[in-house]
This record gives sequence, structure tokens and C-alpha cells, in this order.
Amino acid sequence: MRYDPRRMNKVQKKNQSLADQHRDEVLETFKKKQKKLVTNTLKKSQEEPIEKIHEAHQLKLGKKLKKETKDNKRLKAKLGQNQIERRTDRQKIRQLKKTVTNLEAKRTKLQADLLKVEHTQTEAKQQVKQLYKDRDGLERTNEDQNRQIQSLLDINRRATKNYQKLTHSIEGHVLASLRS
Repeated sequence: MRYDPRRMNKVQKKNQSLADQHRDEVLETFKKKQKKLVTNTLKKSQEEPIEKIHEAHQLKLGKKLKKETKDNKRLKAKLGQNQIERRTDRQKIRQLKKTVTNLEAKRTKLQADLLKVEHTQTEAKQQVKQLYKDRDGLERTNEDQNRQIQSLLDINRRATKNYQKLTHSIEGHVLASLRS
């Protein structure tokens, strides 16, 4: 921003004029360099024939075309490989789906078998419980019968002793009466 010259003192006016001169010099050198650049570019373009420029451009395009053709072939090969992989992946997926279906069928069959086995197991447990109850009952009956047998054996022993005593006493009386 420029200052108002009516409000500036001498030092400020001098500084302002020096700044304006410097700015003008910088603009002048910039314009000279720009003109020199334009003239050099025109000379260069006039020195190089247009055919040479076209040849260089065509050479660049040829190299680029070769590279793109090579890349295109490589990409086509890669695309073919990807399509083959995709087909094999689809086949694998189909096979895996079949396997999953078969495994699910086996799983449901095994679950049904498991239910049957569990049912049979609960029945077997109930039978085992009943057998234990029957065994306990038989053991109690056996113990009662053993007690009765023991009681009868005791009675039998006493009876046998009494019989023997009776027999001895009768024999003793018979012998005593025979002696007398």
C-alpha cells in the first residue's frame, strides 16, 4: 500500500521513492528475462525441424505402444489365469457345499441315533435301579431266611441235645433196671 504523499515527511518520501525505483527495476529485469526466454524458445523451435520433432514423438509413441501391447498381453494372460482360478474355486465351492449337505445329513442321523441311545440308556438305568431294588429285597429276604435257619439250627441242636440226654437217661434207667 502506498502512503499518501501529502501526509509523508521528507524521509518517508525518500524511502517510498527508493522502494518504487527498486520495484520498477525488478519488473524491468523480469520482463527482459521473459523476452529472452521467448526468443530462445523461438530460435530453438526454428532450429529443430518439425520432422525431427514428429520422429521423436512417433518414436515415443511406438515405444509406448509396444509397452502397452506387452502389458495388454500380460494382462490378458493374467485374466485367463484368473478366470481358470475362478472356475476351479466355483467347483471347489460346489464340492464343499455337497460335503456340507452330506455332513448335515449325517449329523441329523447321528442326532436321531443319539436320541435312541439316550432313550435306551434311560431305560437301562431304570432297569438297573429296579434290579438293585430287587437285589436289596432278595438280600433282605436271604438275611431273614438265614436268621430263620440259624434259629431252626439252634432249636435242632437243643432238640438233639435233649434227645441225647433223654436217650442216655432212658438207657441209664434200662440198664439200671436190668441190673436190678
